[in-house]
Amino acid sequence: MQKQVKKNILTGILILLPLWITFFIILIFTRWVSNIARPFVAGISIYVLGIENEIFIRFISFFVSMFLIYSIGLLANNIFGKKILSLIENMLENIPLIKDIYISSKRLINFIFEYNRYKWNKVVLIEYPRKGIYSIGIVTTDFEKMNRVGLFVPSTPNPTTGFFIFVNKNDIINTSLSIEDALKVVVSGGVISSEELEKYLQ
Repeated sequence: MQKQVKKNILTGILILLPLWITFFIILIFTRWVSNIARPFVAGISIYVLGIENEIFIRFISFFVSMFLIYSIGLLANNIFGKKILSLIENMLENIPLIKDIYISSKRLINFIFEYNRYKWNKVVLIEYPRKGIYSIGIVTTDFEKMNRVGLFVPSTPNPTTGFFIFVNKNDIINTSLSIEDALKVVVSGGVISSEELEKYLQ
C-alpha cells in the first residue's frame, strides 16, 4: 500500500512538473509581451471605459502587443521600414548612456537568436561562481594571445539575462553540446538535461 502511494505521488510529479514548467515559461512570456502595451491599454480601460479588471487589461494588452510586434516585423521587412528603423537606431546610437545600453542589449539578443553566425560559438562548463559549482557558459570571444575566453553565463529561467566573465582557457571544460540543448537545460532549471551534459559532471 505504501509503495503504491509513493508510486502514484511520483507519477503525479512526473506528469505535473513539465506541465508546470511549460505554464511558467508561457506565463513569463505572456506577461512580458502584455507589458509592452499595458500602460496604454490600462489608461484607456480605466479612465475611458471605466474597467479596472486586471485580467481584462492583461488579455487586451497581450493582443495589442502582439499586433504591435507583428507590425514592427512587417515594417522591418520592407525597404521603407528598414530606412525608418535605421534612422531610429542611428538616433539611439548617438545618445550617451542610452547608446551603450541599446548596443549591448541588441548584441545579446542577436547572440541568443542568431548564434550560428558567431565565430567562437561553443558550449563549455566552468566552475562558477566558485570551485565545485559548475555553470554552463557560451564562448562569445576568444583572446588567443592572452589564453583567455569571454563567456556568457545564462540565467534560469530567462537565458537572455546572465553574466559575462573572462576565464583562462585551462579552467574551462569543452563540451560538444549544441546551444539549443544547453539553453533547454538552463530554461528548465536542469529538469530537461542530456546524457551529453551528464558525462561531464561525473
